Amino acid sequence: MTSIDIIAETYRSSEDVANLPIGDETPQVVVLWGGISEHEVMTFLISLARYNRFPDCKEFPAIGRSATQSETMVLGGGIRIFNNENAILPGCCCGVESWREQLLALEGYPVWLGHDPAPWSEVVGDEVQFWRDGGFGKQRSDCQIRMMRSEIPELQKKLTRDMEGFLYSLRRWSRSLMDPSIADSFVAKLDARWQISSSR
Repeated sequence: MTSIDIIAETYRSSEDVANLPIGDETPQVVVLWGGISEHEVMTFLISLARYNRFPDCKEFPAIGRSATQSETMVLGGGIRIFNNENAILPGCCCGVESWREQLLALEGYPVWLGHDPAPWSEVVGDEVQFWRDGGFGKQRSDCQIRMMRSEIPELQKKLTRDMEGFLYSLRRWSRSLMDPSIADSFVAKLDARWQISSSR
């Protein structure tokens, strides 16, 4: 069975472990969906701060304030497709912020999905084939996942719902980690930059 979700890469330092309640174990990625936990939101906030080089990463309120003042709001990650045999992950320099554009890759459009290993997709008859590597014309491996084109619209809707659920949970957990007004401003800015709300 093939599954699909949107992931954010995680970034942290030993200083974060010492100063913030995130523990020693940090997953390599965090899945962005409505069921994201408080610990995962903490990890997401720290990763966002580190990736964008916010000046203060020692407290969550400071991260929220820096986010609202920052010119950038990017984070490594994007769409992940996987089954029991293979996984197609976002390539290097692919960002969660372009998730709506990445939805078009599910239809086989030549959308940027990162380099190294340069994942890509193509339409072959009634299928969309997703390749783990070889997107820049280099030799590709045999790692691919196939899906019927008729499945794609529902998968796109599923990812959109996931991101809307993530936004709701991010706001809820952020309001418990920092002043609610800071949390609301931060989440509103992230929503605008990442175009998450369905009304956008």
